[in-house]
Amino acid sequence: MALYLSHKVFRKYIRVTVTGTREPGNEVQEIVSTWSRIADYCEEFQLTRILAILKIKGRLPPQSAFSMQEAFEKTGWKRDYKLAIVASPETLLINILLSEKIWATMGYTMKLFHSPRSARKWLLQASESEFAAKP
Repeated sequence: MALYLSHKVFRKYIRVTVTGTREPGNEVQEIVSTWSRIADYCEEFQLTRILAILKIKGRLPPQSAFSMQEAFEKTGWKRDYKLAIVASPETLLINILLSEKIWATMGYTMKLFHSPRSARKWLLQASESEFAAKP
């Protein structure tokens, strides 16, 4: 089964829900496809803040998580994007925690949350660079 995306655009951010079941052996391709589409939404709606709700079954093998680092450069993801991820199944949380560390070493801003409310609050906080840009 594939992963499916739905999205809703708000004034300051886009909410993307990803559902489905990972296909063993196809995890890296799924990652590239999913995050490329989300990057396309960001470009289309001129938004840099993303609230991602992940409802994915199946785990991401550790070797796929590390392969993601190389593959991720193909997605069109920009370093100024700010991503809040909400996930709940335990296996998915472990995968996201590993991904959070990998993303940080790649220079991306991403944080894991257990509730959409806390994720949205963090997502909408102004960053230091936004404060510096104001006169």
